[in-house]
Amino acid sequence: MNCHFIHNNSGTHSNFSPFGTSFPPLIPQTEFFWLSLRTMTQTAKTKNSSRRKGKRKKKNLKRALAFGACTIVAIAIVLLYVYIKVRPNIVIDRNQYPVMGIDISKHNGNIDFNALASDSICFVVAKATEGNDYSDPLFEHNYACAREAGIKFGAYHFFRLQNDGALQARNFLNAVEGKRLDLPLVIDVEESRSNNVEDVEKSIQQLKAMVQAIEESGKKVMIYTNKDGHEKFINGHLTHLPLWLCSFQQPHNVTEYNWTFLQYSHWGKVAGIKGDVDLDVFNGDELAWERWLQAI
Repeated sequence: MNCHFIHNNSGTHSNFSPFGTSFPPLIPQTEFFWLSLRTMTQTAKTKNSSRRKGKRKKKNLKRALAFGACTIVAIAIVLLYVYIKVRPNIVIDRNQYPVMGIDISKHNGNIDFNALASDSICFVVAKATEGNDYSDPLFEHNYACAREAGIKFGAYHFFRLQNDGALQARNFLNAVEGKRLDLPLVIDVEESRSNNVEDVEKSIQQLKAMVQAIEESGKKVMIYTNKDGHEKFINGHLTHLPLWLCSFQQPHNVTEYNWTFLQYSHWGKVAGIKGDVDLDVFNGDELAWERWLQAI
């Protein structure tokens, strides 16, 4: 028997239980059921979504780590390539080019010149001056030690491209006055961030003025430069002077320049010097070397 709905006297429905207890209306019960079901479903979805997000985060983290590792490896390969290209390991054939030398400055620190001599270093060119008034603080010491060790010695001046040539010549000549040098006075001509040029023609004229002032003092001049410097400042202007070229390659491959000295490395290792040093070679054998020295 269906006893849930009975008409009362007022004509309205009344909930009746045979056990004497009234229940809430059926519709609110149904709404509560669906509301609970929806809540549980949403909770389950939220948990599932959280799990998926957690998995995605782990996957993204693994991808990021893998990408970072690949990036580090790629950078290491590029750096190794640059290191090899920029710092080539050039081994000179001493039978073909037996006269080896180095060029130094205060940056090379205190040098054992006797150790240099025992390492078959034939000549040393030391920085003396720079610009109008700078003097290398170790020049006098390097000169005295080289003379005592019996190593052929020369001096160089770092040319400031925007400075007066005559004043630079005076600075250089003052530094070498009274010294017995075996090599021509070297003018180092190279452009850099700290030695840039605003007017090439003006710099060339100042360089010519410096060369002229030195030659008028009775001394000979040699030009040190790289290929860019030669093209910009030397070629067509001062090619009659002996050339000391900076080019990191085998001497026999440098055929387009009439060079006397070749600086083939900035990263040489020799006895008597801690750290790197510039390495140089004379273009000729020992007999040619002696003849060249006598002609200076």
